[in-house]
Amino acid sequence: IQMILILFIAAIIVPWTIHNAGGWTTINIGLGGLTGEFRNIFDRQVAFAFGIATSIGLISAPLVDQAFSQRVFAAKEKSIKPIFIWAGLLFGIVPITLSLLGFIGAGTAITDPSFQVSDPQMVGPEVIAHYLPTWALMMFAVLAFAGLTSTLDSAFCAIGALWAIDVNKTHKNEALDTVKIARIGMVIFAVIGIGIALLQPKILWVFLVYGALAGSLFFPLVFTLFDKNVSDNAVFIAIIAGFFIGTPLSIYANVTGQSNIIVMSALLALFIPAIIIMIPKLMAKLSA
Repeated sequence: IQMILILFIAAIIVPWTIHNAGGWTTINIGLGGLTGEFRNIFDRQVAFAFGIATSIGLISAPLVDQAFSQRVFAAKEKSIKPIFIWAGLLFGIVPITLSLLGFIGAGTAITDPSFQVSDPQMVGPEVIAHYLPTWALMMFAVLAFAGLTSTLDSAFCAIGALWAIDVNKTHKNEALDTVKIARIGMVIFAVIGIGIALLQPKILWVFLVYGALAGSLFFPLVFTLFDKNVSDNAVFIAIIAGFFIGTPLSIYANVTGQSNIIVMSALLALFIPAIIIMIPKLMAKLSA
């Protein structure tokens, strides 16, 4: 239902906004951003400062995010492949379509100086408010709410399962007690999330920090899945090291706006765990 709401509302609002904004001419004007310097999709600076950290996060997330594991557990074995293929294609429509609102905002700001976006994170709502009636903006709020609650559903299911099955090793009660234990994990997770939200970080910061966090788990998981001789202690130390080195450094880099350190934090979070896991294996080979 949430996905249907997102696709249905986007199919109405985005073409309507494009029409009222002057069509693809406005989008073309805004393709390079507000300054016009990013028209080249192969821009080296963008690829370095944003592409590396983003790629590490996006490649790592499907493997290390418990929410993806929960989706696999909930599906029939023969249905897993088509589910993820079709879900990926359907979801891909959403960012591609809604990104047009950002280009419209940039193009409008260039051609109409009276239009100003106070917060780049809110460019979509501000563009809709500028070109469409109030009820259309309310529909966009429903779209955003559907997307956010969909993600929250997945996150709550994942943290509930981790808390009840992995963290609470001693539970030997009925299923109802397991559900109660999972709910405790959900509440703690929600409190932490609200605390982070009250700090009002930029969405991009959260996304890139999450990428560094996911990257720190990537190689430990790969080694655990494909190497029968991997050391448990090495995996544990690798995860801890990657997390406590990459994540704080990523937070600092994003808050201070230092793109070089953002990239470095993502790379350190990714490769430090791999090196730590490989050290005992190399030492064993040398001693042999």
